[in-house]
Amino acid sequence: MGYNNNHEYSDDECSQDEFDAWGNTDEKTRASSDEAIGEVCQVKNVFASLNSDGDLVTWLDEKLYPQKEEKVRKAKKVRDTYSVVCGHYPLPDGTWEIQTIMINNETLKSALSSALKDKGYHYLNFNASTLEFSRPFAPLIHNWQQLSKMAIDQIGSTAQQQMSLLMEVLQDELKDVLKEFRTVKSTGYVSFNMLPLAFQPGEVIICSKPQTTACVFRSCRRDGKEYKFRLYQVTWNGNQYGLETLTEVVNGFQGTRRLAELGVRPFRSYPDQEASKLRSTLIKRGRKYEELRGMHFRMHVGLAHEYDDSNWSKQDSTCVSKEMVIVDMAGYFKLEQKRFREPKPLSSLNLMSTDESQSKDTINQGSQEECGHENGEDEAVQGSVRLTDVQCMLTAPTVRCFALDSKVWCDMSVDDLVDIEWNSQAFDKLVLSDSEKRLMLGFVGANKNGQLKDFDDFVDGKGKGIIILLCGPPGTGKTLTAESVSENLKRPLYRLDASDLGTTTKTLELRLKAALERCAHWDAVLLIDEADVFLEARTTHNLVQNELVAIFLRLLEYYKGVMILTTNRFPTIDPAFESRIDITLTFSDLDAASRAKVWYNFLVREDASLADDSNTIEKLAEAPLNGCQIKSAVKTARILAASENLPLNIDHLQMVVEMRSKALRLLGRAPDGGRNPRHDIAIEEDEDTCEDICFAGLFDQMCKCTP
Repeated sequence: MGYNNNHEYSDDECSQDEFDAWGNTDEKTRASSDEAIGEVCQVKNVFASLNSDGDLVTWLDEKLYPQKEEKVRKAKKVRDTYSVVCGHYPLPDGTWEIQTIMINNETLKSALSSALKDKGYHYLNFNASTLEFSRPFAPLIHNWQQLSKMAIDQIGSTAQQQMSLLMEVLQDELKDVLKEFRTVKSTGYVSFNMLPLAFQPGEVIICSKPQTTACVFRSCRRDGKEYKFRLYQVTWNGNQYGLETLTEVVNGFQGTRRLAELGVRPFRSYPDQEASKLRSTLIKRGRKYEELRGMHFRMHVGLAHEYDDSNWSKQDSTCVSKEMVIVDMAGYFKLEQKRFREPKPLSSLNLMSTDESQSKDTINQGSQEECGHENGEDEAVQGSVRLTDVQCMLTAPTVRCFALDSKVWCDMSVDDLVDIEWNSQAFDKLVLSDSEKRLMLGFVGANKNGQLKDFDDFVDGKGKGIIILLCGPPGTGKTLTAESVSENLKRPLYRLDASDLGTTTKTLELRLKAALERCAHWDAVLLIDEADVFLEARTTHNLVQNELVAIFLRLLEYYKGVMILTTNRFPTIDPAFESRIDITLTFSDLDAASRAKVWYNFLVREDASLADDSNTIEKLAEAPLNGCQIKSAVKTARILAASENLPLNIDHLQMVVEMRSKALRLLGRAPDGGRNPRHDIAIEEDEDTCEDICFAGLFDQMCKCTP
């Protein structure tokens, strides 16, 4: 019994005649083909026969000669009788290297199974007739001490003899691998070929891109010039916590590199102080992740990854986002009609059971407090039990959100989500009467409080929503009113216009139906801005327009939330909408007093002294500007002041207002309220044409021809 690697091969020995005499040249040690599988307690060296693509065809007893089927069959039969078989591959320099170790002996396989089966090496098939290990033999190297102890214990037993044989060949043939393993542990430097030695299944590793994330290492597999890492991460799928499998790639490199430079590194490789700080940061983020399960309204400021529904992966492109979002993983599956993916149980984290299992980088199999909830697993899975610190540390860095401005589902960083600072004062500053404000808040609030829950039409499901119409000329505060109501009630505003809904019957129905479902689910205020195209009266000569209006009416009747419509063309609304609208608020051109309030509201945020100067406010309010124009004027004046390195003053404002007044004269409205002579000519030539132009919003104010 033993392992002998001192046999030298001569040129004479490699003759065709000698090849026919396959097997060991030592007749005394040659195994009989009648031996049982794995019963010859020796090491058998075999050599790879490769095809033109470099792929393994079979194993030969000698070096690379043309194959003959019968010889290959006999060689395998003899090879299978050996306890341990070492597969050698040719290297470019003409030498040979062990790339595969095959275990045939059942006793040795059983011993290795007891030592390695619960260590997370899931790619090892302990039930196969041959147990195979591939270079760099990470399972054997990682557990070197334990296997060495097994080779010493139970002296004289078959298991001890077989394990001693294996350790002998490993010690002699894998000196380079053992040396690099020690180098990795002591210096943190590793070569590409030996990368698997640096990571053990069940340990926590840190991925640094696109942001620092902790995962549990599962395995890594070489794929050409890269290694693909399979990792576990704790995620919430909208219904329960579980483990999601991720893939990280490390590209090939020459020489050696520090683990810290590869984008993935074991948590144990961090210095103690840095590791403690990183652990605290990750746990803090995990607690925030835990708080975001369910549905939440947040403000997002940072990068967003638009979600690709087709393949469950993030798109390559990212965008900078600053908008209100709705965190709702369950809503994603419900509203987008996606099926839940059943996650792996959290108990799958319990992979590490070595002597190092108590260290900072492992998931301890025996610690239910740190990993699983044996007595409360169901509660933990459903989210009613808080995650442990280790589980929080391993949570995903992003959550699924719906971006209200972009109208897309995104994965957004937990760190970039902040609480919304609702502007409750915006509603108070609206230039509306107290009764109108009271009516708006009362109706919208009643829907939120469920006071209309028991109200129903004669037809089940109809008439449960609240429809509010805001009509009036541009710049009079219609959109601002809807936004202010949303802010006051602390409810998200889902804003749409014709460009979002489309102008074909198919796209309108699909997009509007999706928007209505989302708003009803999130209790959001739906604003359809400039809804003229969908409200316009039906005629006998425009069938497409008639169909758009019919679809809009049908979906509106069954909507159960709050919808606010704005229009500049109230006289053209289809009569059928009158019975569907609960409240109609009309907005007229701002008078001087109203304009003064608007000027004050904008200026008080820039310079309180300017806003408190009543003479300045009154003078500015003389120009017939609407609310949007006043806002634009303040913005322009502020830019002008900044360009001159001066504080905003009355001169800047008056200069901008004068420029705006000149533009109004040109467009059809004189500063004194009169009409442009060219406008009068249009009226004389074709009053209907003038009316169409005015309603189209081409003039800043509605002209006197408006009914």
